Amino acid sequence: MIGRVRGLALFALMTALPPLAAQSVDAVRAQALAGCWAVQVGPFKGSTVDSGMTVLPTVVKLDTLPGADIWGKPFGRLLLGLPDTTGRSYRRGFFELKGANRIRLIWASGFTSMSIDATTTAERMRGTAQAWTDYGGEQVAPITLTRTTCP
Repeated sequence: MIGRVRGLALFALMTALPPLAAQSVDAVRAQALAGCWAVQVGPFKGSTVDSGMTVLPTVVKLDTLPGADIWGKPFGRLLLGLPDTTGRSYRRGFFELKGANRIRLIWASGFTSMSIDATTTAERMRGTAQAWTDYGGEQVAPITLTRTTCP
Protein backbone atom coordinates (compact mmCIF):
# COMPACT_ATOMS: atom_id res chain seq x y z
CA MET A 1 0.00 0.00 0.00
CA ILE A 2 2.80 2.46 0.86
CA GLY A 3 4.53 1.71 -2.44
CA ARG A 4 1.29 2.40 -4.28
CA VAL A 5 0.82 5.73 -2.50
CA ARG A 6 4.43 6.71 -3.28
CA GLY A 7 3.88 5.68 -6.90
CA LEU A 8 0.76 7.83 -7.14
CA ALA A 9 2.57 10.74 -5.48
CA LEU A 10 5.49 10.41 -7.89
CA PHE A 11 3.08 10.22 -10.86
CA ALA A 12 1.27 13.36 -9.63
CA LEU A 13 4.57 15.19 -9.23
CA MET A 14 5.85 14.13 -12.65
CA THR A 15 2.67 15.18 -14.42
CA ALA A 16 2.71 18.52 -12.60
CA LEU A 17 6.26 19.39 -13.67
CA PRO A 18 5.66 20.25 -17.34
CA PRO A 19 2.91 22.82 -16.60
CA LEU A 20 5.00 24.30 -13.78
CA ALA A 21 7.99 24.52 -16.12
CA ALA A 22 5.83 26.15 -18.81
CA GLN A 23 4.44 28.61 -16.26
CA SER A 24 7.92 29.59 -15.12
CA VAL A 25 9.07 30.04 -18.75
CA ASP A 26 6.02 32.27 -19.37
CA ALA A 27 6.76 34.20 -16.17
CA VAL A 28 10.34 34.80 -17.31
CA ARG A 29 9.14 35.88 -20.78
CA ALA A 30 6.50 38.17 -19.28
CA GLN A 31 9.12 39.75 -17.03
CA ALA A 32 11.45 40.24 -20.00
CA LEU A 33 8.69 41.97 -22.01
CA ALA A 34 7.35 44.01 -19.09
CA GLY A 35 7.66 47.75 -19.43
CA CYS A 36 6.69 50.40 -21.93
CA TRP A 37 6.49 50.14 -25.70
CA ALA A 38 6.09 52.98 -28.24
CA VAL A 39 3.37 52.22 -30.78
CA GLN A 40 3.77 52.96 -34.51
CA VAL A 41 0.81 51.85 -36.58
CA GLY A 42 0.34 51.96 -40.34
CA PRO A 43 -2.90 52.81 -42.12
CA PHE A 44 -5.95 50.72 -41.24
CA LYS A 45 -7.79 49.13 -44.16
CA GLY A 46 -11.03 47.19 -44.38
CA SER A 47 -14.74 47.59 -43.66
CA THR A 48 -15.91 50.50 -41.52
CA VAL A 49 -15.48 50.40 -37.75
CA ASP A 50 -16.63 52.89 -35.11
CA SER A 51 -15.00 56.30 -35.05
CA GLY A 52 -11.87 56.30 -32.90
CA MET A 53 -11.41 52.52 -32.87
CA THR A 54 -8.25 52.75 -34.93
CA VAL A 55 -6.69 55.44 -32.73
CA LEU A 56 -4.23 53.55 -30.54
CA PRO A 57 -2.30 54.83 -27.53
CA THR A 58 1.16 56.13 -28.38
CA VAL A 59 2.64 54.03 -25.55
CA VAL A 60 1.48 50.77 -24.01
CA LYS A 61 2.72 49.18 -20.81
CA LEU A 62 2.96 45.42 -20.33
CA ASP A 63 2.75 44.40 -16.68
CA THR A 64 3.32 41.07 -14.96
CA LEU A 65 0.16 41.48 -12.85
CA PRO A 66 -2.86 39.40 -13.87
CA GLY A 67 -5.09 40.87 -16.56
CA ALA A 68 -8.87 40.45 -16.75
CA ASP A 69 -11.32 39.43 -19.46
CA ILE A 70 -14.46 41.42 -20.33
CA TRP A 71 -16.29 39.87 -17.36
CA GLY A 72 -13.55 40.86 -14.92
CA LYS A 73 -12.20 37.33 -14.48
CA PRO A 74 -8.40 36.88 -14.35
CA PHE A 75 -6.97 36.27 -17.80
CA GLY A 76 -3.50 36.79 -19.23
CA ARG A 77 -1.43 39.67 -17.91
CA LEU A 78 -2.22 43.36 -17.53
CA LEU A 79 -1.95 45.65 -20.57
CA LEU A 80 -2.31 49.41 -20.17
CA GLY A 81 -2.66 52.15 -22.77
CA LEU A 82 -0.99 54.98 -20.95
CA PRO A 83 -3.28 57.92 -20.26
CA ASP A 84 -2.94 61.03 -22.32
CA THR A 85 -5.09 64.03 -23.17
CA THR A 86 -6.42 62.77 -26.52
CA GLY A 87 -9.26 60.67 -25.05
CA ARG A 88 -8.12 57.36 -26.49
CA SER A 89 -10.34 54.46 -25.53
CA TYR A 90 -7.73 51.73 -25.07
CA ARG A 91 -6.79 51.90 -21.41
CA ARG A 92 -6.94 48.50 -19.70
CA GLY A 93 -6.66 45.16 -21.46
CA PHE A 94 -4.61 41.99 -21.27
CA PHE A 95 -1.86 40.21 -23.14
CA GLU A 96 -1.09 36.55 -23.75
CA LEU A 97 2.20 34.93 -24.65
CA LYS A 98 1.89 32.65 -27.66
CA GLY A 99 4.74 30.20 -28.19
CA ALA A 100 8.39 31.11 -27.95
CA ASN A 101 8.30 34.53 -29.61
CA ARG A 102 4.70 35.64 -30.21
CA ILE A 103 2.34 37.81 -28.23
CA ARG A 104 -1.30 38.91 -28.46
CA LEU A 105 -2.45 42.21 -26.90
CA ILE A 106 -6.22 42.67 -26.51
CA TRP A 107 -8.64 45.36 -25.49
CA ALA A 108 -12.25 44.17 -25.72
CA SER A 109 -15.73 45.19 -24.62
CA GLY A 110 -17.79 42.37 -26.12
CA PHE A 111 -19.07 44.74 -28.82
CA THR A 112 -15.71 45.99 -30.10
CA SER A 113 -12.11 44.94 -29.75
CA MET A 114 -8.60 45.82 -30.74
CA SER A 115 -6.03 43.04 -30.91
CA ILE A 116 -2.38 43.09 -31.82
CA ASP A 117 -0.66 39.88 -32.89
CA ALA A 118 3.10 40.24 -33.10
CA THR A 119 6.44 38.51 -33.17
CA THR A 120 8.65 39.64 -30.29
CA THR A 121 12.28 40.33 -29.59
CA ALA A 122 13.72 42.03 -26.53
CA GLU A 123 13.43 45.47 -28.16
CA ARG A 124 10.77 45.23 -30.88
CA MET A 125 7.40 43.70 -31.73
CA ARG A 126 6.09 43.55 -35.29
CA GLY A 127 2.75 42.32 -36.48
CA THR A 128 -0.84 43.25 -37.24
CA ALA A 129 -3.39 45.35 -35.38
CA GLN A 130 -7.05 44.41 -35.91
CA ALA A 131 -10.10 46.48 -34.96
CA TRP A 132 -13.35 44.49 -34.84
CA THR A 133 -17.02 45.29 -34.19
CA ASP A 134 -20.01 43.07 -33.45
CA TYR A 135 -21.79 44.32 -36.59
CA GLY A 136 -19.09 43.00 -38.93
CA GLY A 137 -16.73 45.95 -39.15
CA GLU A 138 -13.08 44.98 -39.33
CA GLN A 139 -9.92 46.88 -40.17
CA VAL A 140 -6.30 45.75 -40.06
CA ALA A 141 -2.97 47.58 -40.12
CA PRO A 142 0.73 46.77 -39.79
CA ILE A 143 2.12 47.70 -36.38
CA THR A 144 5.51 48.00 -34.72
CA LEU A 145 6.10 48.42 -31.00
CA THR A 146 9.54 49.53 -29.83
CA ARG A 147 10.85 49.41 -26.28
CA THR A 148 10.81 52.84 -24.66
CA THR A 149 11.05 54.40 -21.21
CA CYS A 150 7.79 54.78 -19.31
CA PRO A 151 6.52 58.35 -19.07
